[in-house]
Amino acid sequence: PVARVVVNVPATTANLGPGFDSFGFALDVWNRVIVQKSDRFEMVVEGEGEGRISLTEDNLVVQCVRKVLHSLGKEMPPLRFECQNAVPPTRGMGSSSAALVAGLAAGLALGGKDVTTPANKKLLLQLAANEEGHADNVAPAIYGGFQIAFNAEGHWITQRVHIPDGLQCVLFIPDDEMPTTEARAVLPAKIDRKDAIFNIARASMLINCFATSQFDPLRMAMEDRLHQQYRKHMFPFEPIIKDALEAGAHGAFLSGAGPTVLAITGGVGIANVGSDTM
Repeated sequence: PVARVVVNVPATTANLGPGFDSFGFALDVWNRVIVQKSDRFEMVVEGEGEGRISLTEDNLVVQCVRKVLHSLGKEMPPLRFECQNAVPPTRGMGSSSAALVAGLAAGLALGGKDVTTPANKKLLLQLAANEEGHADNVAPAIYGGFQIAFNAEGHWITQRVHIPDGLQCVLFIPDDEMPTTEARAVLPAKIDRKDAIFNIARASMLINCFATSQFDPLRMAMEDRLHQQYRKHMFPFEPIIKDALEAGAHGAFLSGAGPTVLAITGGVGIANVGSDTM
């Protein structure tokens, strides 16, 4: 039986403008979770969220480990959890998804499953996406890269999209926080057909921009009418997107539910956007 598990999970950015609840890619910022058998429960959090994230058994990582072990017919033994966090919480960078994936993966490993196999990665995706309700963050957190994911007949499906060499992201991460539940609460229950067409066309073009390394239309292909406009009163991100594009970014968007803004730079073409610009 496994006595110690180490799980590394990346930050993720979701939506990419028009791909609401469907598009996401992994960022090179990582949380590490170390779980090992002990004589008593212990939780340690270092880095981002230190002093704020729960150190009790209510912690999301702990809950996920327990849930998976129960599903495998096993009780959770006394465990020591150590969370080394580089992903800032409630900033639109997939912190809750990282915690979900880390806890579920650790639970599977402690339950005797090899989470590196394709079958168990697929199982991990089903568990995480069912818990989250959408897979735009959890899919890239599990598989890496740029993923498009959706649910069909109760089953989550994801595929990777090519990311051109040399592509870089510049992030503006405010001190302000944006709880996802609050950011979702402002979205309308219904949308106009013209707004749906607007997003379908841009989401399709966005995928082609990445797949073919043609970035000229990306600034327009990252526009959105399903969620960003309804969230601008919560954090004034539109001037940041405008400035990033004027500074040469290929495209820019509200990362996840925000408030972080992400600009795409590098790769093919001219894009000179630095942290000083943002």
